[in-house]
Amino acid sequence: MTQSILGDPPELEVKLYDAANAATEATIKALRPGVNASDVFKAGMKVLKERFKTTENPTDFLGHGIGLQTHEPPYLMADNDTTIKPGMFLAVEVWAADTPEYRVIGGFPEDNLLVTETGVENLTGGVSRRLWVKK
Repeated sequence: MTQSILGDPPELEVKLYDAANAATEATIKALRPGVNASDVFKAGMKVLKERFKTTENPTDFLGHGIGLQTHEPPYLMADNDTTIKPGMFLAVEVWAADTPEYRVIGGFPEDNLLVTETGVENLTGGVSRRLWVKK
């Protein structure tokens, strides 16, 4: 999902946005049938912390199931040992926040995925996650 900025974004915004995108990619790469939701979470958080050491994910998850509710199981969380299975629809959404100050939220990209027998199909893969700047 493209995030819009009016004018030049602050450097901190760009760093956080880039960290969120890199962590989103890592989370998607880790998502496949047979892995635990907690392992997917750890893969995304590892990259997020490498890219921006002081950031946190204030929601405590990097994604969730898609269905009848806005957020529903399985949650991609540190303590969730749910096994990812073919047929699951998941939203991967990584929040890179400037914590604890919360001066800016550097991005909240979200991709929607279908878990298949061999991996995942990114249903929103054609939508750019670049930071769109309007001058």
